[in-house]
Amino acid sequence: MYGKCIVFDFDCTLTTRHWYYFLNDLNKFLEMYKNDPVIKGYQKDQLTMFRENILNNNTFDIAILINLFFGGYERIGKLTNLFSALKRYNYDMYISSRGISSQVSNALYKSGLYNYFTMIHTVLDGNLLFIQTGVTEKYLAPKNQFIYNKLFMEYNYRKLIYLDDTNDENLQLLYMLQGVKQSTNEYEYVMFSDREYYYVNGMMKDGSGIMDREIGIIYNIMNYKFGPETIGDVARTTRDVAVITRNVADIVDPFAWGFGRHHKGGGRYKIKYYY
Repeated sequence: MYGKCIVFDFDCTLTTRHWYYFLNDLNKFLEMYKNDPVIKGYQKDQLTMFRENILNNNTFDIAILINLFFGGYERIGKLTNLFSALKRYNYDMYISSRGISSQVSNALYKSGLYNYFTMIHTVLDGNLLFIQTGVTEKYLAPKNQFIYNKLFMEYNYRKLIYLDDTNDENLQLLYMLQGVKQSTNEYEYVMFSDREYYYVNGMMKDGSGIMDREIGIIYNIMNYKFGPETIGDVARTTRDVAVITRNVADIVDPFAWGFGRHHKGGGRYKIKYYY
């Protein structure tokens, strides 16, 4: 491979709350989110039953999954639009998580995001799950080694974008990657040999995951071009229809718009979701 890829952590990066703790340590999860108004809207018995249905592979309410762990259908629509754009620009997509592959893949599958990804790497069970084939291989390595050894060295990616709510693996990678380094408010950047590494800055540990700011930064790094010619690239689901425009004066509902700086030419973009 000589292409481009993007690597997402899972808990509190793709998700908006901690999926691993919810499934494996419910008391810790409830303590973490004891002041969360959304979590407080559910009785503990409701969350316990929802959790047990997931762990026992029983039918469960997808809407609860989307609302509690993916930020609702509007955010799912934004992620779908981003993932479609990444695919159009020939980025392979990876998950690298400290969690358990079956639990990560289950959440991705039920949320409709599973098939965008090439592989799921999970540290706790030491697995590589290949999405297209469903084959699982053992790979006992932390996330920084997966990115450096597997993606950069073995798969030979030339450009890699990394998002994680914790900075630990990024700091280790910055130490490992010897080259020209640049730091901005948006990202850390390293050029080494003929490869490029980007780490998106500013995410909060155990926070609410990637939002409009981080999505905008990814578009910037991609040099994604917004305009009428890209309308067909925007994913349409049963719950969202996205309209893209570069005319800032057309804002109707600022709360519903996502903003980001166009990387070339200093333009602006907006994405509005109608329900």
